Amino acid sequence: MAIRSDLLLDVQQAYKVGKAGNGNPYNEDRPGLLERVHQWNYGFQPQEQLVKDLCVDLLRSTIAAIRQGELTNAEGFIRAMRSIIANSSLSKNNQAVCHSYIAAAVAYLDYKRQRYEDAMEHLQEALAIDERLEQTDPIYRYMHLHRMMLLDNWVRVLARQRSAFEAMDLAFHVLDYLERKIPTLPLPTIWDSSLLAAYPADILSIFFRTIASQIAEAATGQSSISAPDGMMQLRDIFVHACHHSSPAASSTCYLSPASHDWIQLKIAALEDNISVFLQHSIRLLSAGPGRVPTLWYATIVEIILLSQRLPSSNAAFREELMQEVLTWQRLPPAWKTAIWKIA
Repeated sequence: MAIRSDLLLDVQQAYKVGKAGNGNPYNEDRPGLLERVHQWNYGFQPQEQLVKDLCVDLLRSTIAAIRQGELTNAEGFIRAMRSIIANSSLSKNNQAVCHSYIAAAVAYLDYKRQRYEDAMEHLQEALAIDERLEQTDPIYRYMHLHRMMLLDNWVRVLARQRSAFEAMDLAFHVLDYLERKIPTLPLPTIWDSSLLAAYPADILSIFFRTIASQIAEAATGQSSISAPDGMMQLRDIFVHACHHSSPAASSTCYLSPASHDWIQLKIAALEDNISVFLQHSIRLLSAGPGRVPTLWYATIVEIILLSQRLPSSNAAFREELMQEVLTWQRLPPAWKTAIWKIA
């Protein structure tokens, strides 16, 4: 297929303006949105704020320690939180809120130690606490958002515990759920997508993009992934994205435009539709990395892999892209392997 030279030039220009922060960012990249997701004030009385704030600080320290590989320190922070809660005057329900967040942190610790069964158990514990709180008092309805956060962890653990296919299949279900295209989810606890009508679209877009980023981590640079019965072609798996890629679905795809652009881009790559691929890459690149940069880097990696089939005059641009993506500290190992195969 002949590739229009103007599209190639537009891709290079989009990358330059996006990297410099002079492009056209998606609305979901507005400052402050991510912080709103992590607000944790509902249901706590004024006399409980000090304990809550202390637990929040310890929780952040726990997550930071786990990310840095300081697992023993993380265990100490978790013990401190449990001790504070046990000796506090928090209401029973607010103690449960704290224990749900602690269970999620312990699941993350289990994940880092490759104890995937334990991680799943702690995620189920947190999901059950959240569900009970949601059903106890309307003031705790925000715990449904915490359950959505837990789904990100669930998908990640599932990919390690079972197969990439099962994790990706569930991830597509979650995307459908977030846009209320399906009523429930095949997971523990009761799920009702009608409850999502209470939350702003910009907040739900963050969850949508987080899950789409997990799909991108598994799918970028790949044409097949592991499934229970062997390897499965990605083209067949992305059939599950039909609710987010067909023209008929466009009017109901109101969350995370970046994610929908990336889904279209990946489908175009799998179908060898290079012109459509480049058109979507222009939009993604010009937006810049944003607050959740996975899709931006995933686009760069796909362009690098595609570059083998582009005119040789684009070799310098390919080298520039490779240097850019290899500086990303969170670069998935599979992406690095795919890049080095063509280096």
